[in-house]
Amino acid sequence: MLQVENHKTELMDINEVAEFLAISSATVRNWIRHNYIAPAIIEGKMRFVFQDVHSLKENLLNGNINRLRKRANKNRSSSTFLPTEYLTDSEKLNDIEKILEIIHSYNVEVEEGLFFLALKILIDEEMIKPMQSIDILLKFDDSLFNHRQIKKEIQIWAKRIKFKSNKDFQKEIMSAHIPCVRDFLGVIYQSLSKEGNKAEAGSYYTPSNIVEEIFKEYLHDQDARVLDPCCGTGQFLLFAVNVLSQLGNKNVLENVWGCDIDELAVRIARLNLLLKCKDKDDVAPHIYCLNSITEGGDIFSSHQKILKENFFDLVITNPPWGAKITKTEISQLNVLFPFIKSGEVFSYFLGKGMGLLKKEGILSYILPESFLNVRMHSDIRGYILRNSAIKKIFFLDRAFKNVFTPVIRIDIQKTQPPEEHKIEVHNGKVFKVDQTEILKNDNLEISIESDNEDAHLLKKIFLQKYTTLANNAEWALGIVTGNNDKFLLSERKEGHEDIIKGKNVMKFVYQPAECFIKFEPNQFQQTAPEQKYRSKEKLIYRFISKQLVFAYDDKQVLTLNSANILIPQSANHSKKVILGLFNSSLYQFIFQKKFNSIKVLRNHIESLPLPNWSEVAYKTITSFVDRLIIPSLDHNDRTRIFTELDKYIMSQWGLTENEIRHVQRNVSETGSV
Repeated sequence: MLQVENHKTELMDINEVAEFLAISSATVRNWIRHNYIAPAIIEGKMRFVFQDVHSLKENLLNGNINRLRKRANKNRSSSTFLPTEYLTDSEKLNDIEKILEIIHSYNVEVEEGLFFLALKILIDEEMIKPMQSIDILLKFDDSLFNHRQIKKEIQIWAKRIKFKSNKDFQKEIMSAHIPCVRDFLGVIYQSLSKEGNKAEAGSYYTPSNIVEEIFKEYLHDQDARVLDPCCGTGQFLLFAVNVLSQLGNKNVLENVWGCDIDELAVRIARLNLLLKCKDKDDVAPHIYCLNSITEGGDIFSSHQKILKENFFDLVITNPPWGAKITKTEISQLNVLFPFIKSGEVFSYFLGKGMGLLKKEGILSYILPESFLNVRMHSDIRGYILRNSAIKKIFFLDRAFKNVFTPVIRIDIQKTQPPEEHKIEVHNGKVFKVDQTEILKNDNLEISIESDNEDAHLLKKIFLQKYTTLANNAEWALGIVTGNNDKFLLSERKEGHEDIIKGKNVMKFVYQPAECFIKFEPNQFQQTAPEQKYRSKEKLIYRFISKQLVFAYDDKQVLTLNSANILIPQSANHSKKVILGLFNSSLYQFIFQKKFNSIKVLRNHIESLPLPNWSEVAYKTITSFVDRLIIPSLDHNDRTRIFTELDKYIMSQWGLTENEIRHVQRNVSETGSV
C-alpha cells in the first residue's frame, strides 16, 4: 500500500467502493490482496482514488477482467430480456422483437421510444389524429386530440423528454405493427429495462395467469375498491377494470387505485387505464407516482394524503423484494412500522397493505418463498398471524423469468382469526393447516409441506421432552478462498492438504478429497479459527442441500465453504449420537416439513430436537454409528445398518407402524445412505 500525505484527487472509502462496484466490502478486501485494486493510506485510513475505481469498473463491464466480472453483482448487469411468460403467440412475439430492434438500431432512449409507441397506439385507437411530425404534436392543438385527459397526459409527458431521435426513426416506429397485447407498453418497457435496474428496485412484473386467478377468487362486488400499491405499468389494475366492468360498474376509474415510485411506469399505467375507459374523457386515473409505504403520514409525505386507512376491499400486488432503502427511509419506516425489524421491503408493504384494507378486506401478495420460514421474517409473520386470517397459500415455484427464487401467493383477510382457523395450502396437493398451531413454532415458520397427518406427527415429537443445540455447539463456515482457481490444486503438492467440498460429504462419511490446498489463512477471503478445523472430533454438513447430510471427522480435515462445521457441546448427546439422529429419515422428515429449504442453516439445525433418552438408547445409537462411519463398509451392509438405526430412532420417539411408514413414504428420495 502507498503512503500518501498530500492529495487533491477525489477519494473513496471501502464502503463507497463496494457500493460503486456493487460488491461486498469483503470482496473489495479480497481484490486488494490479489492486486486488482490498490488503496492509499491517508491519515491512517484506507482510501481509494476514484479514477482507479472507475477504471476497474470499466474493465469489469467491458469484460477485460473475466473472472471478476462473474463476481460482480447481478445489479450491474446490462442485459435485457423479453418477458415471454406474458406471451404465447409467436406472431405477437415477432412483432414485439421487430419493435425492440427498431429502438435498439437507432439507439433511442427508452423513454423517448416508449413515448412514440404510445403516440402510435393512441393514433391507432383514434385518440389522436394522424400527424406529419412531432413538432406539430408539441403544439398540442385541441383539434389533434379526441380525449381531453389523454391530451393532458401526453402534454405533461412530452415536457420531460429531450427529443433526440431523427425523422427516420419516427417514421419507422410510427409505421410499426402494434400487436394486440394486454399492457403492450409494459411488455416493451420490461423488455428494454436493464436487468440490473430491475434487480436493484426489486421489480419483476407478474405473469398474467397469476393475476387473473386472484381476481377470479376475490373480486365479485362491482363497487369494490381495488389498490395495487406497487402497480408498475398497471397490469393488475387492467384486470381489475375488466372484472369491475363485467360486474356492471360504470365508473371503474373511481374504484381502481395504484401507486409506484417509477414515474415512467406510472405514465404507462395511466394511459393503459384511460385506453380501457375511452368514454371517460374528463376523469383522471387514481394512479400516483409516490412511495406508497411512507405516503400515509403527513410528517413524511410531500403529497396530500392520498391513500386512506381502512378504505380498500382488495389490496393486490407483487411487492419489490430486497430493494434498497435509504437511511432516511429506514428512519421513517421505523416510526411507521415499529413491529418490523428485518428492514425487508416486502414486509413494509404487507404492513401498509393491511392498514389500508377495510375490515374483512382481502390482501393477496406474490412473495418469495423465504417469507414462510426464514428467521429474519418472523417479525412480519407474527404480525400477520396474530392480526389476520391467512386464507390460502399457493406455491408457484419459479414464476419469473431470470429469477431463481421460488415464489408463493398468500391471501390474507383483515379479521381476527377464529380459534380453529385453517389455512388452505396448494402445493401440488391441497390440504389445511391450523393457524394457531403455527404460533407455537419457535420462529413462527409456516410450512407448506405439512398436511394434517404431518402436523400431527410433528406435534407428537415436539411435545416430548428434548433439548436443542442452541447455545450448545460451536459453528464454523468452510474456507472462502476468494479464488479457487488459484488456491485449489487437483493434485497434492508439498505443503498442501485435503480440503472437503460439500459434494464430498455423504451421510456419516465423506469421500476422498478431490482438491488440495495450502492452508494460508491470510491469503483467503474468509476462514474460521484454525482450531475449529483441527477439532479432535467434528461434524461436517452440506450447506446447499434439500436434506440433512452430516459426516463424521476425526482427521482434522479442512472444508470449503460448501461444507460447514458443527462441533456439538451437548452434555447428554455425543457427537456420534447427534450424527445418527440428524442423518435419520425422521430428521429428514422434520427438516423437510418445517423448513423446506435448499440451504441447511444454523437456525434450522438449532431447532432440531435432541431427545432426553436413556444411556442405553444413546449407546445403541452410538454402536450403529460406529459401524456406519467406517469408510470401507460395503454398500449393502451400510444400507442394512442404516435401516436398523432408522427404525430404532423412530421407535424410540414412540412412532407407530403407520407413522413410520408415513415418514418413509415422505422421505423415500432423501432418506437413504
